[in-house]
Amino acid sequence: MSSLEIKRLFRDGKNIRGVYIAVRYMATGEKKVGVGASGKIKSKPLRNRIRRRLRELFRLNWDILPDYHIFMVGRSSAAEVEWEKLKKDFLKLVQNMKN
Repeated sequence: MSSLEIKRLFRDGKNIRGVYIAVRYMATGEKKVGVGASGKIKSKPLRNRIRRRLRELFRLNWDILPDYHIFMVGRSSAAEVEWEKLKKDFLKLVQNMKN
């Protein structure tokens, strides 16, 4: 996603929050995704780990994602939580986006 698309998404998109992830999304008819980590996390390795985990969730579940522009921000707890809990939170957010 380009920085202009991300700015537009944060300005005009909808927001939902899970336990480990916050999501901004907007229906556009095209699938584009972006990931980030909370700015409150000062440790670069921790932010990178969160982003890698979120990208992997997108990769594994690409076929069930709606045709939206989606930007997910991982919270600090997303780095250390069990994979199944993070995946469950992600799938719940995807379901809420579709409704």
